[in-house]
Amino acid sequence: MNVITATVAATDVRYLRYTHYKRYKYIFDNFEYLTGLNVNEVMKVMNTNDHDELDNDERAAINRLLRNRDPAKAKRIELDSIIKVVRANLFSDFILEKLQELFPERNYNRAIKWPTEYFGDKSHILPKNIQELFLYCTEIANTAVKPTEETIEDELKNWTPTDEEIERGIPRLLKIHDENALIEMRTSKAVADNPEMQALGKKAGELLNSLPQLKSDIDDEY
Repeated sequence: MNVITATVAATDVRYLRYTHYKRYKYIFDNFEYLTGLNVNEVMKVMNTNDHDELDNDERAAINRLLRNRDPAKAKRIELDSIIKVVRANLFSDFILEKLQELFPERNYNRAIKWPTEYFGDKSHILPKNIQELFLYCTEIANTAVKPTEETIEDELKNWTPTDEEIERGIPRLLKIHDENALIEMRTSKAVADNPEMQALGKKAGELLNSLPQLKSDIDDEY
């Protein structure tokens, strides 16, 4: 009911405060296709008062129009009506088959979020040399992981179902949580196998071994 009010009001210059409803222009232009009602007939039973909601008389008049309309004129079909007839399982199978037909390949890069923050908002309290050391480490890590990230992006850009899934008529839908775990494993391995990172790791180990043990570490031992 509110959409009817908004779309009708948005076409009349007297209702300037309804200009934000211009996004409903598609509904207004295709009113009969969507509702089975002629928009001019609807406007006849609506008051010209400037209000947001339909009053009871308007609601009753529009309900009468809906009852007396030609159902064949309304081409839009509610999904709930389909599910009520065919049931959810058959409808979901139909949707999956259509997904496979229309999108045999999928680009999943928009569903993957690459980690970008190496440090939190307390990094500014660290001495400059320590900050530069951290940045040095991250630069090596970024260089090491970049080829693997590019390979993964290429794989996700053209994600295709397996032969077995095609035979079953089931599109291969990517399980994002599983893929994120796999990406973490592959990128971590790429950094760990990088020679520069391995050399840096060795130096870092030597430095850590030469430093006095932290009090928190000592307390954890007891």
